[in-house]
Amino acid sequence: MYTSDDDDYGNTWKGVKSGEGDKNARTLVALYEKHRVDMVFTGHVHFYERSWPIRAGKVDREKGTIYLISGGGGGRLENFAPVPTFFKAQCRSDYHFCYATVHGGKFSLRAFDQQGMLFDTFDVDKRE
Repeated sequence: MYTSDDDDYGNTWKGVKSGEGDKNARTLVALYEKHRVDMVFTGHVHFYERSWPIRAGKVDREKGTIYLISGGGGGRLENFAPVPTFFKAQCRSDYHFCYATVHGGKFSLRAFDQQGMLFDTFDVDKRE
């Protein structure tokens, strides 16, 4: 839905807008927002990117959905657009893997590079 890559959904180096992500997948955003989905995992783009929580096209830390692209398991790595996008919380163009846990209403994700070094961590706590 959201990606800062430089050429899959436009070509920012040639002035063609990117950052909108896959227009076909964007049709799902209304469904995610209606059902208050906390997180969406995607691939295709070959890097790691985590958005801020997004709702109605803006950062909304209370009711937004986090979009995470984990595409660094193989293939040629991609570049980010030259202009930072509003939704980007964390990004890395590197081979990587993610470790996720769910325990007692708390979701935790840790992202590691190919040397096993932690480069991103975050939690979503739904416990009351």
